[in-house]
Amino acid sequence: RVAGLDLLQQSHPRVPSMHSQAFRSARDLPTPVLVVGGSFSGVEIASAVAAHHEANSRLGGPSSSGSPPAAILSSSTPHYLLPRMSPSSLPLDLLFYRMPLPSGPPRSLEQRHAFLESLALRWDRPFGVPSPDRRRPPFAAITDPRLARFLSTSLVSAVPALVAVTESASIPGRLEAEFASGQRLPFRSVIWATGFRSFTLSQLLEPAVLKILEYDPEDSLQPLVLVQQTFHPSLPSLGFAGYYRGPYFATMELQARLLAKMWTSSPQNEEPGFRFMPEHAAFADLARARKVRHIDAPQLRPQFPTEYTSHCLSLARLLGLKLDPSYKGPFVPALFRTSADNSDPKSSSLSTTVGSRLRVWLASWSSILAVKCLIRGRIAEPGGVVQWAYQWTCHAFWAFSWLLLRGGGGSGLLR
Repeated sequence: RVAGLDLLQQSHPRVPSMHSQAFRSARDLPTPVLVVGGSFSGVEIASAVAAHHEANSRLGGPSSSGSPPAAILSSSTPHYLLPRMSPSSLPLDLLFYRMPLPSGPPRSLEQRHAFLESLALRWDRPFGVPSPDRRRPPFAAITDPRLARFLSTSLVSAVPALVAVTESASIPGRLEAEFASGQRLPFRSVIWATGFRSFTLSQLLEPAVLKILEYDPEDSLQPLVLVQQTFHPSLPSLGFAGYYRGPYFATMELQARLLAKMWTSSPQNEEPGFRFMPEHAAFADLARARKVRHIDAPQLRPQFPTEYTSHCLSLARLLGLKLDPSYKGPFVPALFRTSADNSDPKSSSLSTTVGSRLRVWLASWSSILAVKCLIRGRIAEPGGVVQWAYQWTCHAFWAFSWLLLRGGGGSGLLR
């Protein structure tokens, strides 16, 4: 809760205020820009604002020393700020989610913090947000690597949580932001990178249904309590595909396939059921989701309700899908295959041989293109060439893998 938001409303449109969803360019935003929220969107926008300000300063001459920051990045939760590319020149997402999956027990909190810290950006000035507490689950955000330089040169000023908006005591008509540290800084525009809430569900579903789903519109981590983030055993005719924190393609597809199986495996004229999963197991999964929802200390809640790869593997087990043990590369939806995919030994052998070589070629080509575009993108608007190259190569790899390797009944192109 932020005090003084009425002052911000009264100052509009002189002081622009928007959600991060509406942000397209820093071109028309007066600086300093207050960015509220230090996760993925927040750090990307702060970096984009700083890059635009830096480019304009070069055209118009150097900025005077002691000038205010271009962006003020306010975050209530410390994040590890990670570059888009890993030291091995792979997009960082592909470093995190690759096959084969690591064996052995899950990493401890200390190991997870140490791993993220080893990849995090470095800069020369003290960071205005406290360092991550290693007793709590780590949070991370992937961003433009230039953010480290912007923090070092004070083009971006990192501060703790925003607590109030006040009128400036020294400059009439100007607004200032007050932060949890007691620091106050003037600003001229605001971007709320505070995520999304699921308020529309209350317009789509009846109150009785929302009560069964334990709906909490204020809970951005897990607004509904569901089995595998997908369905509720008491409402077998209702399902959710993509209701997972973040655009993770394998999760969305496997959730859709799980619902399709649940709704088509029931005898004709009967209510859909979840015969592939014992009822007691479904309610046990609900209890685990509820436990995440009701963690006593909010600071101990994780960034994601379940770990991405383990969540996909759980969905795959319910569907009877399996992973190709010979595959090495990015974790994509096309990895999950039905038992019919290997029914024909000859076509399976051809698919494996040709497909493996194509996968290696595509992965190498995608990485090279991403690196080249990253280098060229340093002189372009952030979020343009670099973001396009990264997203395009990932989507292209996924699409090619789907077409080449999906089998069963001759549906793959290599059949």
